[in-house]
Amino acid sequence: MGSCTLRRARLCGCSPLVAVADLACGRNVQVFYDATQYFSRAGKDAPDLTDVIPAMDIIDQKLATGSLNQALDPAIRVALSLGKRSMNHYYNKSNKSAAYRIAMVLDPRHKLQYFRDNAWPDRWIAEARALVRQAYDEEWKGHAVSREQAEDAEEPQPLMNAQHASSSKKANMFDAARASRKKATVPIVDELDHYLSTDANPAINSALVWWTSRESRATYPNLSRMAISYLTIPPTSVAVERLFSKGRIFISHLRNGLSAASIRALLCLNNWSTLGFIKDEDVMSVMREDASKESPEDVEDVWGFSQPNEDLIFFV
Repeated sequence: MGSCTLRRARLCGCSPLVAVADLACGRNVQVFYDATQYFSRAGKDAPDLTDVIPAMDIIDQKLATGSLNQALDPAIRVALSLGKRSMNHYYNKSNKSAAYRIAMVLDPRHKLQYFRDNAWPDRWIAEARALVRQAYDEEWKGHAVSREQAEDAEEPQPLMNAQHASSSKKANMFDAARASRKKATVPIVDELDHYLSTDANPAINSALVWWTSRESRATYPNLSRMAISYLTIPPTSVAVERLFSKGRIFISHLRNGLSAASIRALLCLNNWSTLGFIKDEDVMSVMREDASKESPEDVEDVWGFSQPNEDLIFFV
């Protein structure tokens, strides 16, 4: 089919390279388009760091299958082989950063099972587990508040009058029994070993939501902090690049006199609007107000400081 396409291109005067490119884009480069669209998402559907390795595996599989497809034109097969070589080059780069494998292991949907399902060598799987163990022992183990202290801090103490306070000075055996039951519900000796001893759960919708739940944070007070730290690493620089693009739109040649506070307000307003925090009725009510009858707002009341502080970081 590829040779017929090239012959038709020569007859109609088109460039054979264009015909090869059209054929490749139609059948074999769809994976690149889908990957670009997928990693360009924002908001709740935005990918996280645990999506990088599975995405590379999908792309590598598509390129390997296409390069061996004898029904394709030889030029396309060569192009796919070169693409696979480049893909392997960047795949190997991920080995230089432990964050990718640590995030995969700390994802309750994957853990170590993803590596086994994709036929990773046992040596690589053992290395991935060792990386998580090293990072956990050196930076996170024993740094969280104990479960008993967290529960005591979260449970507000009821107000007691003087008579009730005097009567409660005497220890109650049932209070002691409840306290002993709380301590007995913490049998975990090592959080990482306990976490890896359970099976992965692919039915979980969001790994970050699972780790931030009350139950997970109580069961894994140290490991949950580690998991949240790794799972919130952005997998791409899309968000930062979009922020710079928005800045160029806001600060045009005709609006180069905007203050730092106005730029921050515009960026926040843009982001909050897409998230649904800004209601249409609120915008309309502000537009109907007479600004001349209101006293000017104090910058310190709005932003919390009298003058713009360039060292502050605003997340939008």
